Amino acid sequence: FGPGSVNPGDHPNNAYLSTRPTGMRVFVRPNAYEPGRAHIVVYNWDLAASAAVDVSAVLNPGDSYEIRNGQDYLGAPVTTGTYAGGTLSLPLAGLTPAQPIAPGLIEPSEMTGAEFNVFVLRRTSPSPLVGAMDVEYLLNDGGEGAGVIQFYENGTFVDEYGHVGEWNTLLVPLVLRFRYLDGSNCAALSVGIHRGNGLFRGYRLCQDGSGIRGGWQGTYVGPPTGSPPR
Repeated sequence: FGPGSVNPGDHPNNAYLSTRPTGMRVFVRPNAYEPGRAHIVVYNWDLAASAAVDVSAVLNPGDSYEIRNGQDYLGAPVTTGTYAGGTLSLPLAGLTPAQPIAPGLIEPSEMTGAEFNVFVLRRTSPSPLVGAMDVEYLLNDGGEGAGVIQFYENGTFVDEYGHVGEWNTLLVPLVLRFRYLDGSNCAALSVGIHRGNGLFRGYRLCQDGSGIRGGWQGTYVGPPTGSPPR
């Protein structure tokens, strides 16, 4: 075995490939000490131009964020925006490392290119939480459920399962309307009337063509100094 080679007998529990891997593997590693921060690692053996990355374990809908190239952290962010839930698209082509000041530039043949990249995700400012609601529903197909929905100032919401959508009020604050995004929780639309003391009651209709509908009620539970979402 020459310099830099590996003797499989030294690591019998490892899996060794005789051919180049295919596909893409994406890993999101949240920072244990800084909420809203994570490392994103992308192995891109097919040399795809971009990767879809699920960062829902790190960001909440409405959070502002930036993503930086781990090999050029002080350079301009790779992308910035406001998180709306779901996945983010990260470009994988055209990323280069920062060059050293001392002699000995990193040559193109030494760069990882699109095949391997590491990114740093940072939440730059969260959307303020307006409040939360305990929700119960009963549907015409026999389904029923309950959970907590958090409402954010920018008009987005997220439930305890990570499903996201948009909310607003009509005839403030008598009518509350919230709808899940397409592809999430049957794109359900819920509309309810405020009955007093933070209690809303109304109907729920799936908008994915399934025809599932029913009723719901929810009680506004916070923040302590807040008022029903408006």
